[in-house]
Amino acid sequence: MPGGFVGVDIFFVISGYLIAGILWRDIETDNFSILKFYERRIRRIFPALFAMLLFSAATAYVFFMPLDFRTFSASLSATVLFASNILFWTNTDYFDQTAAIKPLLHTWSLAVEEQYYTVFPLLLFFLGRIGKRAILAVLVALTIISFAISVIQVARAPDAAFYLPFGRVWELLVGALLALGLFQVPVRAWVRETLGFSGLAMIAFCLAFYTEHTAFPGFAALLPVIGAALIIYAASGGGSRVSILLSTSPFVWIGKISYSLYLWHWPVLAFFRYLVMRDPQDLEVIACLAVMFLAAWLSLRFVETPFREGRFRQISRQQLFSVGGVMTAIAVMIGAIGFMTRGLPSRFDSETRQLSMAAYDINPLRGKCDRRSPAQVDAGSFCVEGSALASAPSFALLGDSFGDAIAPGVIKAAETLGRKGLMLTYSGCYPLLGLNQTHACREFMEASMRAIERQSSVKQVVIVARWTAAYLGSRFGERMDTGWFLTDDFTKDKSYDENKRVMERALVRTVERLKGRDVVFIYGIPEHDRNVPRAAGLYRFFYKSEYKGLPRAVNETRQKDVKTFMSRMSVAMNFRAFDVSDRLCDVQFCIAINGYTSLYYDDNHISRIGSLEITDLFEKFLSH
Repeated sequence: MPGGFVGVDIFFVISGYLIAGILWRDIETDNFSILKFYERRIRRIFPALFAMLLFSAATAYVFFMPLDFRTFSASLSATVLFASNILFWTNTDYFDQTAAIKPLLHTWSLAVEEQYYTVFPLLLFFLGRIGKRAILAVLVALTIISFAISVIQVARAPDAAFYLPFGRVWELLVGALLALGLFQVPVRAWVRETLGFSGLAMIAFCLAFYTEHTAFPGFAALLPVIGAALIIYAASGGGSRVSILLSTSPFVWIGKISYSLYLWHWPVLAFFRYLVMRDPQDLEVIACLAVMFLAAWLSLRFVETPFREGRFRQISRQQLFSVGGVMTAIAVMIGAIGFMTRGLPSRFDSETRQLSMAAYDINPLRGKCDRRSPAQVDAGSFCVEGSALASAPSFALLGDSFGDAIAPGVIKAAETLGRKGLMLTYSGCYPLLGLNQTHACREFMEASMRAIERQSSVKQVVIVARWTAAYLGSRFGERMDTGWFLTDDFTKDKSYDENKRVMERALVRTVERLKGRDVVFIYGIPEHDRNVPRAAGLYRFFYKSEYKGLPRAVNETRQKDVKTFMSRMSVAMNFRAFDVSDRLCDVQFCIAINGYTSLYYDDNHISRIGSLEITDLFEKFLSH
């Protein structure tokens, strides 16, 4: 469902309610033991988790291309250390195109939960010595603080808000406050019915109408969290029709397999998407669901139950901790080997290796030159690349990640022509003035303009970006997406038509600011519908065929409006516009590979070799 990701928030409330209740009963009966608590957690969490990890590691080893296996290896180590949320926070937007094929992405929520339970039991124990009123006061305060952090982070650092525990703890604490009796039990039946149905309606609304474009968690998380809390609260006073519904056999059975179902659902989807190179459709969705439920039932029957109720129940606490520690160490070691060897490329033949390793073939100067801060640019701390014989920079390359990707070819052309230029690229930022992008993007553009203006020798500015995304408001590639709306200070309503007006205004502002210089816009870089190194490697190794690339007709349809726009604006504003698609496409296809060499390092960015292949094209406009 569109808003299915709120299931995590619902779970956090349930977990907070159940565990707080268990802990408080132990504290009240003077039976609390932190070792006993973690013993229960290990028995509950580890067996099924490690079974899923073993399967995922084996499957990834067989099928994943090197860069993907390297990424998986890092997540394997992070998962067993319950730190995967931190790893994914640093490198993964939950809704981006690469997230959908990361088999362990879902473990971020398990990490948040376990991080919470490293602190909460001891906090509850020590506060319990003061009294229940003190516990409730402190937990209410922490809930408010955590929610405030979530709201602030959603606006300023959305990935941190999603993955890190500070803005998520309040969801678990809401459940804990219910378990500790912050509110009086609802006695009247009509009150329980109202609360139960209201909670269910809130959750249903989120599932149906929340999307990946919803600013989340923050205020948006209130609905699923309060909805789950209301259902639990209504049931605590004697039940309601909603609680009766959720107590029927089908729901109880799903509840029993829920942990294993959580563990297995995402790897099934991720591996399907990886091998088929698209989302499941129609009957494939049903097939994936069937595999998920079968895997969850098998996990419950042969893994969870024996460790909780069967013969493995007799394992002592010391043995349990020892075995758990050894398994964790082994998983960390395996992950480290996969990561440090760059994904064990030796698993494949030389041709597959060459194709798939292009995923690493990015601009070698990216770490040094891309995404310089506005302050660094103002201080003159940016790259000047090209011929060592040139006395002063004569051009500037201004761009987003597309600009960074073509930089090797531009630099090579400049060396051939005896020129050098300023490298002013910032991945993720359109190189146009006045757009309401992030604060860093806007300030970087202003700083770049000042840097160009300070260099009187810079007579030419080359501007390149993913213009299709800006103009059309959509993403084309490995994962399709819509709703990429641009705004500026004159925007009243977001829309796809407004995107075109916003981009036109921004382009006019930018060209006018650069008046007196030769301005060149590069556009038409084909976007492929699959990650090229991955697809080429999979086609070569498993399917024994060649990945042809994107049909030219599809690219022309995608680029048509941008081409018309650039042609019209180049005449109106007196700048040059270069369409590179003719150079990168033949009659039938937009070329993705040349022999066993990939011209892209993902689905849309030209690789280092790819940019060098079209150096002659860059020489044409730089020699003007």
